[in-house]
Amino acid sequence: MGSAALLVPEALPEGPTPLVVMLHGATSNPRQALPYMQEEAQQRGFLLLVPKSQDYTWDVIRGGFGPDVEAIDHLLEDLYDRFRVDPPGWRSRGSPTERRTRCRSGW
Repeated sequence: MGSAALLVPEALPEGPTPLVVMLHGATSNPRQALPYMQEEAQQRGFLLLVPKSQDYTWDVIRGGFGPDVEAIDHLLEDLYDRFRVDPPGWRSRGSPTERRTRCRSGW
């Protein structure tokens, strides 16, 4: 996952694994954002995916959906191939920008 950080908890739950997708703030990156929820992911046993925006901020801020949504779609496809992810159990966390992106793109 070169364009993202992924935390896999030491103990995966039996059955489908919950997933949280957290988008970093503008000018930040996955490495800086991951620590905010790293301990929680370990304790509660969920996958934590922190993708990297393709530019200094998310494409929705610059006026639409494009490479960021496409990149996140590919990351999610990869996760679904590698892990038994609980589709209704995945959540997203992040900035107001992240919430707008999620709502507009149908995540």
